Amino acid sequence: MEKKRGLYERLAEGLLDSEAGRLAERFFARRLSDERKVLAQLYPGENVGDIHRKRRVERIGGLLKIVTATVILSVLTAVLSGSAGVLSDSNSLMRKDFGEGSYIAQLFATVGEDKGDISRIPMDVEVSETELSEGEIEDAFGRAKEEIEDRLKGDNESLQEVRSPLNLITSALGGEIGIEWSFDSYEVIDPSGAIREENTIDAGTPVGINAVLTYKSHEEIYQLYAMVYPPVLTEKEALRQALDEAVKEADDETKARNEYVLPDEIDSGNIRWEERKDRLWLKVFIMGLGIGLVIVYESSLALDRRGKKRRDQLLVDYPGIVEKLSLLIGAGMGVRRAFEKMAENYAKAVIDGADIRYAYEEMLICCYRMRDGVGEAKAIEEYGEKCGIPQYRKLSTLIVNNLKMGSEGLIPLMDERAREAFLERTALARQKGEEADTKLLIPMILLLGVTMVIVMVPGFFSFMM
Repeated sequence: MEKKRGLYERLAEGLLDSEAGRLAERFFARRLSDERKVLAQLYPGENVGDIHRKRRVERIGGLLKIVTATVILSVLTAVLSGSAGVLSDSNSLMRKDFGEGSYIAQLFATVGEDKGDISRIPMDVEVSETELSEGEIEDAFGRAKEEIEDRLKGDNESLQEVRSPLNLITSALGGEIGIEWSFDSYEVIDPSGAIREENTIDAGTPVGINAVLTYKSHEEIYQLYAMVYPPVLTEKEALRQALDEAVKEADDETKARNEYVLPDEIDSGNIRWEERKDRLWLKVFIMGLGIGLVIVYESSLALDRRGKKRRDQLLVDYPGIVEKLSLLIGAGMGVRRAFEKMAENYAKAVIDGADIRYAYEEMLICCYRMRDGVGEAKAIEEYGEKCGIPQYRKLSTLIVNNLKMGSEGLIPLMDERAREAFLERTALARQKGEEADTKLLIPMILLLGVTMVIVMVPGFFSFMM
């Protein structure tokens, strides 16, 4: 009973029969032809056209399922990411409670009149958690210093060349360590960390920075030094600097409140805030589509691997087939009877649980063709062609050319072919051994690397100590 086709299988068949399907078939004609050849070798005696179409329907149907799932997942991702915004209608960002940490709000700020990309500034606004009580602050000064060194420079490459505002964080390690800042000179930098451009010089001005770390009743002064140079700002960077200052001021004003109210104007004009979306749905869609294409491509490669496996199996079986034919013909059997005897023995072995051997499958088909009235020479010639490798073509040609001469002329030639087949088997075994050695090379190199690390690392640390 024919299995009922599903929706995607019917859609796949419709695509194959459509104008787009016929166009794709012409475009991939060479590849499809190669697949049909491999399938004809893997499924001897069966309708290759039906098998090939079934495989294409399954492949396209699987791709349609993946695309459908990807589209659904992308839509859900877009809806969920759109509904999970952090910016309220009143330009407010909700703070997290103590212990939940801070987060980054990705926003767009449009300043004054909309002048395109110049006035539309992407902003990463850090929303710190609700201010902690003194009894909730804990951690080590050493880790806080590392965080200060990493974050204090802000957008600057290092403290040795400061051209943009410093990031004067008010706490470290998620708020457990409080930080207060002071400078030995406020001539070129103000208490907020912004550069006083009018007082800077091209040669640079050294500034000492003091960070007072507090932990309960303990405090420690951490001293750093910076070299301040005049900032080089474009129009967009100037807007960004003004926005940073306004956001910082708004943050300071609302630290004790649950809402972080963003500024609605600066000197350059009014600010319209909107949330930046990361388009996660698009990433999900591209990833899903890529996975589908990889699966389809892997299916095609799997067919190629099966074809190569069949060819290797034919090469392995070839010496044995030549040897058996030589023995049977030498014992007085005719060529046809020798083929039938070998095919019968193979069929019995398969019934008893032996593996499928493609050379003998083609031999069975050859015997069936001869029983159906096809000439012995034609059937044996077709056997060599269907096996598809030079050794079997030579064997079938040898037999066909000597059928009229009788077994006496064929026996010496078969003996010679058997000796050649033995040499080919030896060469094939040597080739397989070399391939196995090559495959083992990479694991051996990795093992060597691990061994070198195990040996050298203790010595290295001993030297350092």
